[in-house]
Amino acid sequence: MKKKILYIGGFILPDKNAAALRVVANAKILSKLGYKIFFIGVSKLHVSKEILETKKEFEDFCYFEEKYPSSTLDWIIKTSTLKNVKKIIGFLDKNKIDSIFVYNYPSVAFFKLLVYCKIRSIRIISDITEWYLGDQGNFIFKIVKKIDNNLRLKYLNNKVDGLICISDFLFNFYSNRRKVIKIPPLVDLAESKWEISQSLNSEKLQFVYVGSPEMKESFDNLIISFSNLSGKFDFTFKIIGITKTEILEKYINISPYIKILGPKIKFYGRLSNWEAIQKIKQSHFFIFIRRQTLATKAGFPTKFVESLSAGTPVITNKSSNLEEFLINGKNGFFLEDVNDIEKLTYQLSKILELNNYEIRKMKEFCLESRIFDYNNYIKLFSTLLN
Repeated sequence: MKKKILYIGGFILPDKNAAALRVVANAKILSKLGYKIFFIGVSKLHVSKEILETKKEFEDFCYFEEKYPSSTLDWIIKTSTLKNVKKIIGFLDKNKIDSIFVYNYPSVAFFKLLVYCKIRSIRIISDITEWYLGDQGNFIFKIVKKIDNNLRLKYLNNKVDGLICISDFLFNFYSNRRKVIKIPPLVDLAESKWEISQSLNSEKLQFVYVGSPEMKESFDNLIISFSNLSGKFDFTFKIIGITKTEILEKYINISPYIKILGPKIKFYGRLSNWEAIQKIKQSHFFIFIRRQTLATKAGFPTKFVESLSAGTPVITNKSSNLEEFLINGKNGFFLEDVNDIEKLTYQLSKILELNNYEIRKMKEFCLESRIFDYNNYIKLFSTLLN
């Protein structure tokens, strides 16, 4: 019988957030290594009070759901108890659980789980993808989250049996650990959503952005730069994940620039992951900008991975360890001085001057490289479990 692994965290399965996409790809590697994987995730929908009643299945995996906390009090209660985790462990039979993987797990529950696993000789491995800056939520939430973040990152992660780090920054932070591996977000290229059904024939360059712009992104600079180029070039800038109304509420200053762009800018609002991937495949370039912060150094953008995997070159600035994967002129372009509108406009103008042959070669390079397919990381992952 296969050994069991329980993967716990704030992911919304099977593909409703970036966390879910990451852990499912990791779970496919673990399955290839001979383990049976179970998840405890979260749901923003109504969830039964009894966690065993939430059992669902997809592909070869089984998962359970806890209610996503809707207030600071809910968050504190949920993140300080192992009640549901212990129920699932009992259901799976603790004697048959080889390892528990925790994904950015809250510190109080994390500490309790460490004690629990040590007593029962269950291996515990931490999957780390972020460094919280304490800049979101109300005052109380910020304080609690900041303390929680520091305890988890600086103390508890040093007590586990192994670490999976998403970026160079986090890998280097824990480099003195014996068992630590660096795993970016991964994909399963055998899934149907990655199939290339037809070539992109549009003469008009199609740029796409997917996400919900936050302060860590200089999204307004992109809008302004594209508006500066709208009179000279014919292109379309597609924005997925946020509506026009929502973007104007976040960036009040860009209203006149959106008017200048007119039909050249299109808003699609929230789409499913599958729909977003299709839009990316139907574009010449995926584009985004991130400010240089501790959060962007520690993290790694999932949509960067998805875009290259879909065969679409990426235009972005240097953040995290993207330089390890983006080859300027081959599978994308690095933007410099993104806070200087004039320079950003010039850089985009040079990309808009590319011909279809040049772009087609870039898209072919993206597809052929397969750099984020999970199969490439099976051997590295196995070192964590030996």
